[in-house]
Amino acid sequence: MTFHVSPEELAIGLELEPGSWGRKIRTLRSGAAQIKEHSVFLWEMALEAARLSTDPALTSRLDCTFLTEELEHAVSFRDQFRPNGFVYRVRCLDDVRVHRGDYSLLTHQGDDRPLIDWFPDASKKYWTEEPKGNVELLYPGRIRIEEAVGADHRS
Repeated sequence: MTFHVSPEELAIGLELEPGSWGRKIRTLRSGAAQIKEHSVFLWEMALEAARLSTDPALTSRLDCTFLTEELEHAVSFRDQFRPNGFVYRVRCLDDVRVHRGDYSLLTHQGDDRPLIDWFPDASKKYWTEEPKGNVELLYPGRIRIEEAVGADHRS
């Protein structure tokens, strides 16, 4: 089973195209973003540079839908980063290459190195090492919303 976290409530049966995160990131322009958005942009820039230098054929985070293999990982992500979000069990509709990344690398937990040292190292590991923590799937195909799930059933 696979799960998806959305910041908005979605209808059961709805089909989603990949890339909504990338479309949002690509709207950021010089001087137009807040500080928080700049740190997210820097992360995505480091991850994209690492992907391109490691294996450009890997699925870009900018052109995918983020999924998890475990409900507990989806609920944990929602609770930590999208507290008003919704968790859905989804069906993958396309036969495409999926990347399994270690989302734990991106949360800087247990690593007290300076960010300038940590970002590039974690970005490379995200693409080259088998996940050891919370796995996120980068799925570059369409998904269908099957069921609202989660510990509190608000999705």
